[in-house]
Amino acid sequence: HSQEHHMAESREYSLAKTKGEKSDRYADAILPTSSSADKPVITFRKWIKDFSKGRIPYKGNIALNPVDRTAVFDVYHQSTVYSTKCMGALKNAHKVRSLASGAAVVMCIWQPVCLGKLGTGALVGLFGAAALLAHKIAGMLTYMEHVTAEDN
Repeated sequence: HSQEHHMAESREYSLAKTKGEKSDRYADAILPTSSSADKPVITFRKWIKDFSKGRIPYKGNIALNPVDRTAVFDVYHQSTVYSTKCMGALKNAHKVRSLASGAAVVMCIWQPVCLGKLGTGALVGLFGAAALLAHKIAGMLTYMEHVTAEDN
């Protein structure tokens, strides 16, 4: 996964172990479920652990090439596209955002007398908050930034 590549690049963990260090315990540290999307990664790491005694002998340059952060954190092309539930959630988030924004604009223009200015303002705020929440959810399904200590 490109996220692992970024984490290794930012030195959050090291895949290049020296003799005497403990082996990578990633596969032991997660809780796999029957529908886990990480099952292939877990299986691969377990296979490496079983057949390499926890260490992969690597000859050559262990420096990693720089990675484009946009590609690393592109959740849409790495995950959302392949899940019907995530794509449905993304489409629904876009619909809710559009409808809530439209409703807020309509309430601002129409300004129903029966609600008064306070009631109209409250509804515009409610619709605005719903649009913002839907926007945030859609954002999480398309791109998720990972901030490391080095970024601050």
